[in-house]
Amino acid sequence: MLKHYHGTDLRGKKEKGFCILAMPELIECAPRGLYLPHPIKVEEIKPLYVTGNKKPIVCWYRSTITSADLIERASRNLEDRCIFMELKGLMHEEALSVIARSDIFIDIRTNGWYGLSAAEAMAYGKPVIGDIREDFAKEYHPPVTPYNVKENLTETLLSLLNDSKLRRRRGEASRNYAETEHNVRIVVDKLLAIYAKLIEY
Repeated sequence: MLKHYHGTDLRGKKEKGFCILAMPELIECAPRGLYLPHPIKVEEIKPLYVTGNKKPIVCWYRSTITSADLIERASRNLEDRCIFMELKGLMHEEALSVIARSDIFIDIRTNGWYGLSAAEAMAYGKPVIGDIREDFAKEYHPPVTPYNVKENLTETLLSLLNDSKLRRRRGEASRNYAETEHNVRIVVDKLLAIYAKLIEY
């Protein structure tokens, strides 16, 4: 049996055996775990770098570890500049549709990484704002525009809202990262290699 943990199913617990982890910070709960990125059918997703929205759409997803207060504060500060859309209560296809027509995606989490919805936003070529732990940033190099509690999310958003070329560059970096790190074909090959090693034992 091979266990695959995604976050809340492991946080606060301990796993002694070998397992697969959807987020690198989970290694603290499972020392023998192996990080494997979320698989996405990137080839079936057409990136949309320029939406043509008259009022930019800023999309975000509320997880159990999302710093929602920071995002809600920024939404109040920028209500005249953009539309904030929370992916709440939507079916998966509906959520993907919202992500596709958005201009910026926010995924600020307390675990120092990003979630599946942010990875999907990358596949659609969206610039992602988040809070990546320094050691993870150095090891995995996700193209996430940094934010931390010492900075101002409103200012970070304005830097992207005011510069369409910067949004495009960050969006293209997101797409390139999704193609190499989250592409289902690449992830599955890694998973099959793991299965092969387990069978050897």
